[in-house]
Amino acid sequence: YGADGFIPVSSLDGDYYIYDETARSLFGERTGKGYQLADRVEVRLIEVAPMAGAMRFEMLTDPKPLPGSKRSF
Repeated sequence: YGADGFIPVSSLDGDYYIYDETARSLFGERTGKGYQLADRVEVRLIEVAPMAGAMRFEMLTDPKPLPGSKRSF
């Protein structure tokens, strides 16, 4: 038995976040700050669905500057 959890990208404030598959990172279009795979982050549990084995979290860790992520689209 186990449970999976997620943080909806739409819940991340302060920017419009884009996923970069090559860098495995999520970065803000305006700021270039974001999160990379394997970053240690602090979250808060905000919803549990026991029958589905699912949890929803809220991000507490601020995004950090990511090298090369400032892009213009």
